[in-house]
Amino acid sequence: MWEALLSFCPLVAQFDPALQRFMSMRATQYDFFRPTPKTSLIGTFLIVVPIIGYGLLLKRDKDQFEKKIRTGQVAYADREFKFY
Repeated sequence: MWEALLSFCPLVAQFDPALQRFMSMRATQYDFFRPTPKTSLIGTFLIVVPIIGYGLLLKRDKDQFEKKIRTGQVAYADREFKFY
């Protein structure tokens, strides 16, 4: 019975050497990784630098807003958060 159903199926699995190489590379990617100065710099610039930069940006914005509050440039009624 199944042979009759499979005979009408137009999809036939074919071996693709390029796809096999790609899948093998993805499966063994971490086995062949070697840390080098270049990969360390790439990791630093992609992970550490954005975190530090975003933190500094938040600190600068908060300090500027706090300075405006302390000098009286922002009225108490106009503040979005009234507890600082």
